[in-house]
Amino acid sequence: MPFITRTKSIPGQPRFILNSLLLFIFSAAWIRALLYWLPPDSSGAGLNYWAYTDWLIDYSQGFIRRGLSGEIWRLVPAGIPPKASIAVFSWILILAVVCGYLRLLTRSWKDYHPLTLFGLLFLPSLFLFYLHDHNAIARKEILGYATLLLHLFVVEKTFPPGARSALPAGIVRRYIRGLLPIAALLLPAIILIHEGNFLLFVPLHGIISLTVLGWNAPRGFKQAALWTGLLYIPAALAFGAVYLSGTPSHSTLFAICEKWRAAGAIREGTCILPVEKLSGSTLPGSFIPMSWSLAQAVDVTRIVVSLRSLCENYSVFRCYI
Repeated sequence: MPFITRTKSIPGQPRFILNSLLLFIFSAAWIRALLYWLPPDSSGAGLNYWAYTDWLIDYSQGFIRRGLSGEIWRLVPAGIPPKASIAVFSWILILAVVCGYLRLLTRSWKDYHPLTLFGLLFLPSLFLFYLHDHNAIARKEILGYATLLLHLFVVEKTFPPGARSALPAGIVRRYIRGLLPIAALLLPAIILIHEGNFLLFVPLHGIISLTVLGWNAPRGFKQAALWTGLLYIPAALAFGAVYLSGTPSHSTLFAICEKWRAAGAIREGTCILPVEKLSGSTLPGSFIPMSWSLAQAVDVTRIVVSLRSLCENYSVFRCYI
């Protein structure tokens, strides 16, 4: 269709206009957030301190959970401020994930109903959450979104559109080869960076793999489930390691805090109380829950949820949680 004829037909295509407008608003919102927040974040004034210090936890005092990220930042040259490098990395990471998500949507954006596209773009539990709450920009679960997008990219490149009914020979092997670096390397790595990534993202990866392998499994669901389980054994082992032996003592966290304070990466006055005094600790907020057992973490979460519910149900209370 000639360009002029196509242009003249646009006013008669409300879906095209509405979907284009939604994509423009979503993209403009992220560009505005980048221009507004990147300068203060990279200078150390805007990045959430909890999220920032969570990246500094390392293995300098032995193996602990969430320590891989600190080991990576120890490789950054000393002349580069950690806050600046973490802020820039966090923005690059989340923008890459947003662009990858937009790429998936734009492949079929003309076919979506505007309400469907609106939900996919502005669902509060997805990227709108990070636009609304700037404190979440540097959180570690964004790494999990990146692995999901890479997994979907492997599926896209392995399986040609519309080929489900007649899959070429060896195509499942090609899918497994493409997935192995993600399942055997990236997923264990992001679990060592934050153990919550196992609970948030490995089930989603498993659902994708089970669906894909089920298309061409000669013995049906059981064989597909077996191969899916084998693929994610490295992720399960990484989670088991941090669960069984990755909980540090308060003295370990205190030593890590002191090391980063001496390097100028943590505020002065942050690590000043005696090691044995856990109550009223002045460790960075992200360090304190590290020494909790699973039972303690569950209890604290239950208390926070209960208090939050109380604040919402009784307006006489002011909620600061």
